[in-house]
Amino acid sequence: MTGRRLWPHVLVLTVVSVLVALPFLWMIRLAITPEGETFSGLSPIPSDPTLENFGTAMQAADLGRAFANSTIVTVVAVAVNCVVPVLA
Repeated sequence: MTGRRLWPHVLVLTVVSVLVALPFLWMIRLAITPEGETFSGLSPIPSDPTLENFGTAMQAADLGRAFANSTIVTVVAVAVNCVVPVLA
């Protein structure tokens, strides 16, 4: 493709990429923002970033247990999928 025919494709891909990335960036911003200033401003970086929200989420939702359960299920599934195809 020539340069003249390529720029519309690049423009569309850039716009789509930004639209896809924005929710993820917003999620990260909210995750590191203290509870009191969640919607107080529109700056992309909070004035006082913190990781306290991650500890609160781990305790409130019992995520440690959920991660352990997922690990156990994954290890068993991988082991079974390594043994059964050999027998087949």
